[in-house]
Amino acid sequence: MRILFIVLLFFLVTFHSNGQTSGKVYDLKTDKPLAGIVLMAEEGGIFAITDKEGLFVLPQSEGTFILQSLGYRDTSIIIGEYGDAVFWEIGMTPKPYDLPEIHISESQLVSKTFAMNKRRLSTRPLYFLYKQNRSYKMGTSFRNQESGIISSVAFYFSQVGSQTDYHHFRLRIVGINDKGEPDVDLLRETVMIEPREAGWYTLDLKEYDVPLPGTDFLVAIELITMSFDRNALEFENSYEEYRLGMTRVRLWDRRRVSYWMHGKHLDWVNISSRSVPLIRVEAHIEAQK
Repeated sequence: MRILFIVLLFFLVTFHSNGQTSGKVYDLKTDKPLAGIVLMAEEGGIFAITDKEGLFVLPQSEGTFILQSLGYRDTSIIIGEYGDAVFWEIGMTPKPYDLPEIHISESQLVSKTFAMNKRRLSTRPLYFLYKQNRSYKMGTSFRNQESGIISSVAFYFSQVGSQTDYHHFRLRIVGINDKGEPDVDLLRETVMIEPREAGWYTLDLKEYDVPLPGTDFLVAIELITMSFDRNALEFENSYEEYRLGMTRVRLWDRRRVSYWMHGKHLDWVNISSRSVPLIRVEAHIEAQK
């Protein structure tokens, strides 16, 4: 019995010495697991993001961590010196959104595509191996005056890079306000982007009811890069970046589309460029009478 106790104690000490805390994040109202929830240290830095089952593993088990996601109120957890729980179960509360309501019957809808033709294609790297704790966004805004529902979004990847557990891509759809600036998130839920091969990568958004409120809007890809140990990356020498296709915009089309970026220490910035990210948006809009 004494030997068994010593063995159990050894495993407990080993677990805490690994400095890892795991858990699951779910919606408090529906009990559904939440994917794409970002866990940040209070002092800054992204340390984990939940998978499709809402599961996460923190590389350190001490401190205050803030959980953030589109459509949910920020939630904080405090983990003591030796870990307060072997497995955390964290419920998040949906936050209300003051979005325009679109009341259109299906019989009144017609399809519309917002896109630029693939022209003089160039590429833009989406992330770099040695940059950590970053949230970086880039996208294209579209001129619009019609109301409806966004049904799908597609990104053109000219190169699909090396897969790691330390980076994730997330879809962002943002309304443009009267001042011509990105403002309110139109997509209220987390939708991850997981391309496996070069070419068009399409996301079906019918189940999300993303409104097209009759104003300009921005579609962007957000890169989330977590903290990681560079020495743990076995493919470091053969690493390849993800690259998003960029299409050349003709002079008379520059009023219809714009290129936007959002960095770690910057707000949304309208980039003066002859090219924009190659993005295609399908929507169902109200038929003209």
